[in-house]
Amino acid sequence: MRRFFTKMLPVIVAVLVCIPVGLAIAKNEKKVDLQGRIKNIEKEIEKTRKELEKDEKKLKSIKQQKQNVLVELDHSEKKIEAVNRNLWTLQKEERFLKNEISEAEKQYETAMNRIKRHSDTYKTRLRSMYKRQQVSALEIFFSSGSFSSFLWDFKMLSILAEQDLFVLGELHAQQDTIRVSMDTIREALNAKVALASVTRREERDLSAVKKQRQALLSDIEKDLKLQEDVIIKRQNELEQSQAQIEKWRKEIAAQMKLEKMSESLKNYNFSSRKGKLPWPVSGMVVSSFGIAVDERTKTKTTNRGIEIRTKQGEPVRAIGRGKVAMTNFIRGYGNFILIYHPTDYYTLYGHLSDILVNKGDEVGEGAVIGSAGSTGLIDDREARLRLEILIGSKPDDPLAWLVPDSRRIAQ
Repeated sequence: MRRFFTKMLPVIVAVLVCIPVGLAIAKNEKKVDLQGRIKNIEKEIEKTRKELEKDEKKLKSIKQQKQNVLVELDHSEKKIEAVNRNLWTLQKEERFLKNEISEAEKQYETAMNRIKRHSDTYKTRLRSMYKRQQVSALEIFFSSGSFSSFLWDFKMLSILAEQDLFVLGELHAQQDTIRVSMDTIREALNAKVALASVTRREERDLSAVKKQRQALLSDIEKDLKLQEDVIIKRQNELEQSQAQIEKWRKEIAAQMKLEKMSESLKNYNFSSRKGKLPWPVSGMVVSSFGIAVDERTKTKTTNRGIEIRTKQGEPVRAIGRGKVAMTNFIRGYGNFILIYHPTDYYTLYGHLSDILVNKGDEVGEGAVIGSAGSTGLIDDREARLRLEILIGSKPDDPLAWLVPDSRRIAQ
């Protein structure tokens, strides 16, 4: 037994020595595996962090791009408004020149008619004088029959001579009138040629800026959030413009109390025409009065009037008899006309391409006052007419005032 224990002792010692070593090796292997896993986890975390940073940069870039699009859109809007305002000024000046030419042509025609009348009279007189040129003073005296008749004939001849001098003076005056009229016409025509050149340049600029804006709108259409931002921005602009219009309206209300009006306008009862007024333009109502919700962005906006989709250049008619209180250009409305109707009613017509009336003009129900267009609209691919009706400062639904027509309202 002792001999067996002696033989096995080295083996037992070896086993006892190997166990801790094995445990240490296993522990080290486990430690190495854990460190590797930690390193892998750290790598994954770093990768995720980098991806997040990349996404954040991308998001920031997208936000900046959106902001840039809005800034560019705003800039292009301002450029378009400036060009439209210039074109509106040019149109007003062109109408003024047309009136100048028309007035000068009337003066010219009147002067020519007076010259013709005086010339005919003078021709008759010359024929009479020619017949008398062989008659001496003695013959006139003896042919008169009496001294009193002679004096009468002599007086008549003196009167005729004075009238001839007057006619000659009138002829010279009419020649001066004609010369002034011709100079006015010539200057006005030269000015119209210059205006036409400026107008063409402005229209080219407008076309270029509109193309740029359409590209921006295409980007906006791809992004609902961007559309929402544009709608909110436009609503804020409209509210600012409406505040300015209200300020003007108060000033107009005070002016109208002092201004003279024709009897037909004084006797016109706008309120009694509610539900019977004619439509201002042909087309469909695409934006109704009150709270409107955008189909894509679900953004709510407040509309003080209606918008009617129509054709570019379509004649726009006044829906009631009134006095043109203002013609102007403002953001969100473009070219617009504000008409006063006794007592303290107002109709506003916006997005016009052309204005055919002047401040102070009295217009009848159904009278053409302008042409439909797209001024003041972000998307100007289609013409629209904006119609608002104000009772004092309070907007009212235009559809309640116009002749009912279900065909014009989208179901």
